[in-house]
Amino acid sequence: ELGAIYFIQEDYKNARECSERSLHMSESTNSSVPAGAFPDEFGRARALLTLGDLDTHDGNYEQAISKLQNSLALYRLLNGLGSSYDLYIAGVYGALGRAYPETGDSISALICLNKAVDIARRGSDRRLTASLQNDMGYLYLEQEDYAQASAQFSESLQIYDAENNQSERGRVLLNLGVAEQRTGNYNDALRYFRLSIEATSI
Repeated sequence: ELGAIYFIQEDYKNARECSERSLHMSESTNSSVPAGAFPDEFGRARALLTLGDLDTHDGNYEQAISKLQNSLALYRLLNGLGSSYDLYIAGVYGALGRAYPETGDSISALICLNKAVDIARRGSDRRLTASLQNDMGYLYLEQEDYAQASAQFSESLQIYDAENNQSERGRVLLNLGVAEQRTGNYNDALRYFRLSIEATSI
């Protein structure tokens, strides 16, 4: 979890060090050590998710996908024991959805993002849903499906508007502006760009 926090803070060096240390500790722990609050598999799965995100950030996409698939397998194993790790699974699917397009596999990316959104909606996690829909919109944007991109961005924006999350609202407005720009709707694009600047300046 500490590695994940460092990743969110963009301290990638410490994020990697903490996550790799977590993996090493989980692999070297013996049966005489008292059980922790969470199973060892949880720590490994969380560390692999962070390391996968780091590999995606560094451009090591095949390594990222391998780590993320291993993380997903561990979370599924934990879910099979009767505990609910659904939102963590949604997070891994989202990470895979961001990594797959970089290898040219947009179909797998879309499948993963759809699974992630379904889980997030079932769990009523609106913030995660909004983030995933923005990711999905970006995927459609890169595929030049601007209608679908705008639809996903708009749904994401509605959630951020309701929560008055200005920083994320600004990010989605920027993406909406790019979608309008690419379709030649320059007046709408400029409007979204100005709104994005206003949101991020608050």
